[in-house]
Amino acid sequence: SDFIALEIYEGHLRLILDKGNGAVGLNSSINISDGVWHKVEAHFKPTYMELNVDDHIEDQPTHVGEKKFFDLSGYLFIGGVEVNKQARAVNQGAKNGDKSLEGCIQNVSVGETSLSIRDAQVTQGIKAECHWAYPCLKNPCVDGSRCLQEGRMKTSAEVRPSSLCPSGELHHRLQSLHQDHTAL
Repeated sequence: SDFIALEIYEGHLRLILDKGNGAVGLNSSINISDGVWHKVEAHFKPTYMELNVDDHIEDQPTHVGEKKFFDLSGYLFIGGVEVNKQARAVNQGAKNGDKSLEGCIQNVSVGETSLSIRDAQVTQGIKAECHWAYPCLKNPCVDGSRCLQEGRMKTSAEVRPSSLCPSGELHHRLQSLHQDHTAL
């Protein structure tokens, strides 16, 4: 069957289509790994593909194969690919085909059909609500220094203060953020 993937690569969406004659990819120029919700749409037909991120549309022709339809069978994977399918995903152009999404997804639909966690066949590692914190959105750094999110934020120890912010101010502000987060 043919292959379609939508992945996050280096903070940007990437749509990959393979109709059997080699993969074609479209990379979005919009960074979505910034801790805020984004509206994302992926549209594809045998002759073109389109990514829409926050109403910024990017598209390109596919020029892949002569077929006028996609032969899609099997499961739809959202947030990751089961282990025995990861090698195929990588071989067909998915740069993160061997990794699962670390983040949050909401309001998913395929065509006109809305999907929810109740529709999932496998829910390994999935939670019904978003449990990520993004302390950098609260601007914890001072004097023009830059905050860097490193994975899921639970404690102030997950940030390297020496390379990001003046240590005393950062530690104090992250401790406050951590205390606020644990009170929820």
